[in-house]
Amino acid sequence: AMSTGQVHPDDKHDDLLDKLRHDDFKGLVKSANDAHGQQLEQQLCLGGDGSVTRADPYTAYAHISGQRHDAAAARGGITEPQPLSEDDELRRLREQRLSQMKQEQSWRQQGHGRLRELVSERDFVQVVRPHERAVVLLTDSVTDRTVEDVTEALQELAKKHVEAQFCHLELRNAGIMSIMLNLDEGLPVVFVLKHGEVKVSLTPRRLFEFASASSPLFSRHLASLLRRVGGIGSGIEDANSDSGCDSEEEEKRRMRRK
Repeated sequence: AMSTGQVHPDDKHDDLLDKLRHDDFKGLVKSANDAHGQQLEQQLCLGGDGSVTRADPYTAYAHISGQRHDAAAARGGITEPQPLSEDDELRRLREQRLSQMKQEQSWRQQGHGRLRELVSERDFVQVVRPHERAVVLLTDSVTDRTVEDVTEALQELAKKHVEAQFCHLELRNAGIMSIMLNLDEGLPVVFVLKHGEVKVSLTPRRLFEFASASSPLFSRHLASLLRRVGGIGSGIEDANSDSGCDSEEEEKRRMRRK
């Protein structure tokens, strides 16, 4: 039994069907939206100052992001990137080149920029160990055309790649090093060192893999090989002439044409 004033669920259902039969959709939608809006407006929202108010959360916080952006801009936290002017770009390039020149001067004062002759094992230790990069040519005492060609190629590379210390040591002056080093493949051998420690040994098989010492391509091939194993870097500006990273491919094509 139902008390007086209560509406039976069937009556509500009949009212809804009656509205649907008479196409009263707009009224239904409006009523639903109004009810949803009233619910939103009754939600509690925490303000930035710690206060609590009843408001629509979709609009209550809309202004906060704008306030934060304005505050950050006022503090200098947000800056628009400005393109460099032509003068700024030239100034940056000059400073970069000046820094590079200072570094090159420091290297030259340490003996870089030439192929330095070592006369003993002790000389090897004292000269090579302090340098971050070193390229050392080890040859026998017999002078032949191959040794001369390799020596000349390294002399030219030393002038362009002042980032590395280039040295030449004859086997007879190597002392105990001649026993410690693996020389099974013969001489000449080029060693690449980092802080006095041998990292790579370039035996004759690797040195002359794609070009003989007398080949016009040998100097470029040697530069490419040293660069790959970390013996040299990009070098100074005129080092592009020895870049020759494709010298091996050029030599392969030359050999195929024969």
